[in-house]
Amino acid sequence: WPVGTSQLVRWSSTGISFVNVSYSLSNGSGGSWVRISNNTPASYTNVTWNISEELDVVDQALIKIENAEDPVRVWDTSNTTFNVTPVFDIIAPESGHVVIAEEPYSINWTKKGTNVGNVILEFQTSAGGTWIPVTTGSVSSTPPYPWSSANGTVLSNTCKIRITYANNSQV
Repeated sequence: WPVGTSQLVRWSSTGISFVNVSYSLSNGSGGSWVRISNNTPASYTNVTWNISEELDVVDQALIKIENAEDPVRVWDTSNTTFNVTPVFDIIAPESGHVVIAEEPYSINWTKKGTNVGNVILEFQTSAGGTWIPVTTGSVSSTPPYPWSSANGTVLSNTCKIRITYANNSQV
């Protein structure tokens, strides 16, 4: 789930009046549960989790629903861990920015989420074309990245830049 978004946490229950909903960023280890909602009527069957833009990016998150009246004995967690993912927004170059081939240019972006690690920067010279690495391997997720630009024979008026989270190519 991306940081800075709202996600619906759902459950079903029988014979429970109120639930507490929490999350863990470490697979539930070490008592690391953070409360999302307290004493929510179980009949609601869902609660919205507003994921902070400053939350750590992890791949071991869990949700826990517990009986507010007997949390030690009656509880359940999500069936598997899930990712809390960063959000990137490229701010340079953007549509209309001129990048001159073989001249230095700073690729710049914003990011949401903490402990992001590295990113992969790529460019594309035509819609639907192959993504070409800006550099070999990944780079720090802290912007900007000083790009020496591409060879003049490959640029076009429809180039695009893509930033991908190195730990999860779906982001």
